[in-house]
Amino acid sequence: MLLVTLWALILFSLFHWQRDIFPYQPLLQFFLAALAVVLAFRTLQRAAKTQPFVVAFNQQGQWSYLDKNNQVQWQMTDKSRLTDWLLWVQLVSPLDPRQRHWLLVFKDQLNQEDYRSLCRAILYQQQSREL
Repeated sequence: MLLVTLWALILFSLFHWQRDIFPYQPLLQFFLAALAVVLAFRTLQRAAKTQPFVVAFNQQGQWSYLDKNNQVQWQMTDKSRLTDWLLWVQLVSPLDPRQRHWLLVFKDQLNQEDYRSLCRAILYQQQSREL
């Protein structure tokens, strides 16, 4: 959804130039719009082909990404935030604390039980940091 919105904004901006700034401006705008449409379709097509992965996490904020090739460990931090419809999850590599990773998780991406579990894990991380 974010990619579609981004590409729509790019296309929208192409046709809001001041008129007749330079010769052949409509032709250039049409060419750039066609190029943006082609690139948008290629980007969305690549995004649709990505393999799904499984995430396993526990209440203490330990994450494991499981895909067909390997398993990667992460730790959720207290900088993670939550709203009613969106979660910002910051993950840190236990091997290299400088390696950080942000995830945006929308409420409709998970079933209600998993979303609530993730919310509880975020709250646990925030409260354990305060102690």
